[in-house]
Amino acid sequence: MTTQSETLEGPDESNADEFAKFAARGDEGPVMMLNLLKFKLGGAEGYAAYGAAAGPIVQKFGGKGLFAGRPSELLLGDKAYDWDMMVLVEWPKRQNLLDMTTSDEYQAVSHLRGDSLVRSVLYAIDPAPTIG
Repeated sequence: MTTQSETLEGPDESNADEFAKFAARGDEGPVMMLNLLKFKLGGAEGYAAYGAAAGPIVQKFGGKGLFAGRPSELLLGDKAYDWDMMVLVEWPKRQNLLDMTTSDEYQAVSHLRGDSLVRSVLYAIDPAPTIG
């Protein structure tokens, strides 16, 4: 079952503090959002429908899809946490994402995401100085 935090309707108890920190930094940006996705059987098609419906809404609120891909070889890490897809979206400010996820437009299609996933992880990523 998809938790509230996974649909961004609000935090669940396990990450409420992190969600509050994210919201408190609403004026900060840019921020990258890394989505790690595990599909239900047949969920890839459902997620594609979600992407088609949500894509224009993401753009309307300032989001920009940077990358989407399917993981191949797991070189390091626990195989129990495999993912079917990884998506990276850039937002000008955290508040843009918060505004989108609470909009009526997004709420009308957000169920497509939850309906297609077994589990997901969403990380906010701040820019860091380049190494090297």
